[in-house]
Amino acid sequence: MKRLYLCFVLAVLGVCSVSAQDWYVGGSLGLKVYSDSNEGEEQCWFSLNPEVGYNLSDKWAVGTRLKFSSTGYKGGGSSTTFVFFPYARWSFFRIGDLSLFSDVGFEYESSGPSNSKMNSFSVGLDPGLAYDLNDSFALVAHLGFIGFTGGDNRSVNGFDIRVYNDISFGFYYKF
Repeated sequence: MKRLYLCFVLAVLGVCSVSAQDWYVGGSLGLKVYSDSNEGEEQCWFSLNPEVGYNLSDKWAVGTRLKFSSTGYKGGGSSTTFVFFPYARWSFFRIGDLSLFSDVGFEYESSGPSNSKMNSFSVGLDPGLAYDLNDSFALVAHLGFIGFTGGDNRSVNGFDIRVYNDISFGFYYKF
């Protein structure tokens, strides 16, 4: 019992000794209004993407991103998406305030109208870049995905490269 208590005290002290500038929070917002006059299709899409992480060193961090999005269609109906993406981040290049990184992780997604949700998963790399504005703020861009995707929708199972439809811009606050 004494050993268990000692381990608990050491774990609490380890968590309490976290230094400044190791945690970051932030994310991105998205809004898109689409209209195709030839097809008569109109839709409005909104996305909220919070992110939190912890820097283990200058090169490595761990964190998670969430994504909540909703799409409304002209003729009625809507679709929602929830994404959970825990990751390990490797910052492999830095020059001045600019750094290039790759998030290696597992993504779970649940999407579709409320009466027919589809689940999918992805395992792979999510490259990006960050530009430090000062000690507390950074601009961040995620620039696509490369990896394996699978799930309920059999048309997307297999190797996947997404560049044009998987770009986001956001910010981080570091504390």
